[in-house]
Amino acid sequence: MILQAGRYGALVPVGDDEELAKAMASTLDAPPPPAELKKAARPYAIETATDAYLSIMGLPPRPSGKPQAEQRPRGA
Repeated sequence: MILQAGRYGALVPVGDDEELAKAMASTLDAPPPPAELKKAARPYAIETATDAYLSIMGLPPRPSGKPQAEQRPRGA
C-alpha cells in the first residue's frame, strides 16, 4: 500500500535479502523525486491521520486543518 505497487519503491520477495540489497542500492543510486516521495507520505502524516481518526469518531477536524502549537510544561 505505501509503495503503491512499486510506484514509490521497489517491491521484492519476502525473505530475499539479495534482491532487497539490490533494490536499496538502486534506489540510492537513482532516488525518486522528492516531491513524489512527499506526495506518497502525505496520507501518513500525523495531521492527516489525526483528522481521519476524528472523522471516524464523528468529531470535527482540527481548526483550519493546521496543527496546533505544542504546549510544553515549564522546565521540560
